[in-house]
Amino acid sequence: APKTVRTQDTPQRHASLNDWGYFFAYNAYDPSGQHQSGPITFDAPDAIDLLADGSAPNFIAGADISGPFDYQWYGCDYAGGLYSIDTSNGAMTYIGPTISVNGMTHDEITGTWYVTSSNYLYTMDITTGSTTLIGPHGVANTLIGLACDNWGNIYAYDVLWTGDSTLYSINKATGAATAIGSMGYGFVYAQDCGYDHDYSMLYIAGYFNDGTPSALLTCDVETGECVIVGSFEGRMEVDGLATLPW
Repeated sequence: APKTVRTQDTPQRHASLNDWGYFFAYNAYDPSGQHQSGPITFDAPDAIDLLADGSAPNFIAGADISGPFDYQWYGCDYAGGLYSIDTSNGAMTYIGPTISVNGMTHDEITGTWYVTSSNYLYTMDITTGSTTLIGPHGVANTLIGLACDNWGNIYAYDVLWTGDSTLYSINKATGAATAIGSMGYGFVYAQDCGYDHDYSMLYIAGYFNDGTPSALLTCDVETGECVIVGSFEGRMEVDGLATLPW
């Protein structure tokens, strides 16, 4: 897929929670020093609001906001640990221990929470953090990020040091990953994806393997092709990406 960049604009704004931005995420690391690590919110990637200093031992590596009625933000630490996160002030409440997590998503149709860890798919009990193994993804590279669309389809992508990453669909019954296509960019280190349920759009909070400044991207779930919306303020590594549910 070709590398496509468009001039930065603000993603379509939805009625936000608590007058904050539409996107919620976690600043895993900001090399510029502008922001401490912790929960963040934004409408555009070059204008980040830090909600609070983070209290996770490492960083939130997977997150989602449940909907369409309760709007609860949950996230998992990279090395394990489930938290609820207050969308108004970023306060994190520890729920329980978990396995290490590379991605997390909520299926709005069934109410099921899924996580990926070490290239295996699990369901998660959001009240305790306990997980049930579904099965292996069956791919060589580590899959990162999970996002579930309006029809219950789950997507993930791989991280690698060189070359372009691949977007995959994930079988919820077996965990098996099926390649959709090249994303046109290579991704590495802390990052995540989230699905916009109102406008049926997959977003990537990408950290690139070729030195390109970290950025918010859209991703075509039919082809895998990504388009850069704009660079993140301070070149920060943005993880635990979630958008407001419908």
